[in-house]
Amino acid sequence: MSRLAARGLALAIPGRATRPLELEITPGQVWGVLGPNGAGKTTLLHTLAGLHAPRAGGVFLDGEPLGALGRREVARRLGLVFQERMDGFPATVSEAVMMGRHPYLSLFQRENAEDGERVEAALSAFDLAGFEQRLVSSLSGGERQRVALATLHAQDPAVWLLDEPTNHLDLHHQSAAMALLSEQARRGRTVMMCLHDVNLAARWCSHALLLHPGGEAEAGPVDEVLELASLERLYRQPLSAAEIDGAPVFMPRRAGAPDTCDPPDPSRSSHER
Repeated sequence: MSRLAARGLALAIPGRATRPLELEITPGQVWGVLGPNGAGKTTLLHTLAGLHAPRAGGVFLDGEPLGALGRREVARRLGLVFQERMDGFPATVSEAVMMGRHPYLSLFQRENAEDGERVEAALSAFDLAGFEQRLVSSLSGGERQRVALATLHAQDPAVWLLDEPTNHLDLHHQSAAMALLSEQARRGRTVMMCLHDVNLAARWCSHALLLHPGGEAEAGPVDEVLELASLERLYRQPLSAAEIDGAPVFMPRRAGAPDTCDPPDPSRSSHER
């Protein structure tokens, strides 16, 4: 059974028609959603999380219609990291990350030792040990992004939805975050993330979803979907491709540059990367 499914799902994007989307996302998969600005990546993620009503079709979580589940139950199974966050009230880093445990607490129930241990583990996972008492409002953009990721880690849902999870992160923390998300999938979680960097998807994702501006979508294993012709059409940009450490790398081609490159070896699966 799929962990998360979209059946006949048409996104509600003002002024745009989108073709119905069929997706079956199973445990252990890491999906990268790619597309140009305005293609509907964020709208898709919010629709899958139940925050945005679709124009048609439905979303199913563990075989159940998402709309039939209570919000607390959904929050125990599914978590979302937003692309942009508003820090509307003062909170320390520890308090912010503890919010990931709230779906498991009743109205007047206080956090227990296990909740504290999960928060501590989440802070350590995203290199935030020692930040516990700092105000979130005092942090840099990259540090706030790591707090958001740590909050999802503390929540520990079965489905992880992330909108540009590497926003503001330096190269070290970007790589560490993607490795941790990949590890979550190996533990049986389902991970789906919107990305601007096609090379992150090529390196870390098992599956890709391409959202074209005209409403068309392509979905499948990265070895089948991340093809040069499809990506050039997606981004309306000539590209060159090469292979580094067993993974394809795509780069914009300079105007007038020769149309030559070493294409990725299709015999290598994403699991070998």
